[in-house]
Amino acid sequence: MLARLNLTLHFVADRPYTGPAFGGSMLRGAFGLALKRTVCVMRLRECTGCTLEHACLYTTIFETRPNPEVALMRNYQRAPHPFLLAVAPPREELARRETGGALQVNVRLFGDAARAAPFVLKAFEEAGRTGFGAARTPHELTRVTGADGATLWQTGATFRPLRPDTAQPAPVARWSKWRFISPVRLKKDGKLVGAAELQAADLCMSVVRRLGLLAGFFGEGTASLDFQALKLAAEKASIVGKSLQWRELRRYSSRQSMELAMGGLTGELTLDHGGDEALAQVLAWAPVLHVGKAATMGLGEVMIEDLPSAALATSKPDEVAA
Repeated sequence: MLARLNLTLHFVADRPYTGPAFGGSMLRGAFGLALKRTVCVMRLRECTGCTLEHACLYTTIFETRPNPEVALMRNYQRAPHPFLLAVAPPREELARRETGGALQVNVRLFGDAARAAPFVLKAFEEAGRTGFGAARTPHELTRVTGADGATLWQTGATFRPLRPDTAQPAPVARWSKWRFISPVRLKKDGKLVGAAELQAADLCMSVVRRLGLLAGFFGEGTASLDFQALKLAAEKASIVGKSLQWRELRRYSSRQSMELAMGGLTGELTLDHGGDEALAQVLAWAPVLHVGKAATMGLGEVMIEDLPSAALATSKPDEVAA
């Protein structure tokens, strides 16, 4: 349904580094700027109105436009981005690295975007040379490893096309524990969903929609997804126990020249998806795709642990913090 390429980029700091407590937004911005500089043949002009607007790698990956030939979301100006970054979870204090300190960034490319891997890696190499953080601290990209830990690229080598993974994730068990590694931002009726309001259907349908959009734009289509049946199944799912709290984060937007809130839910919950096989298969994509808003910068990272039914007897009672 949706091929994906999972890459871990290994950087080394050229000098001492101090940066934001959560580096996802900073790394995403550095990557986007470097990608445009790497692939733009129109002297970095504005993308809107450019004659290559619907053919450029930059607007395919970073400022993604809907394909006019795809009926899905035809009325929207932007489509979901076919990539995400998975970075270290938010810290309480500023991130610091000494000279020679290591930074690892996990990059995932989805569907057709996997073919752009050499350009994505080149852009990250250039972003590291330009420097990360407000002080523009240079970082050297020393190697890239795959999902199995094997080295795919190292300093001095040529960037080559890489083969994506096409295997379907194993379905989620009926009862499962979900751990929110980075803040999960879900919206319902235009408003962010808090810990007290979160329903199983909100969580399930966020995964259904994200998989459907990415598969529709960049994968093999949505023929295997019965959205109406999945919605009915999601409405029958339930959260058995949860221990959630709101974690507020802030990021600086250079485009808007202001700080923006980017908080979300952290903690864990136990989900009973009701035993629907199709829904179980879709939910298995949650750790791969992340959940909710701002996934491209590392938010919405979740881990799922299958549970035997007997484990429900030890589930925590609801613990919800505002």
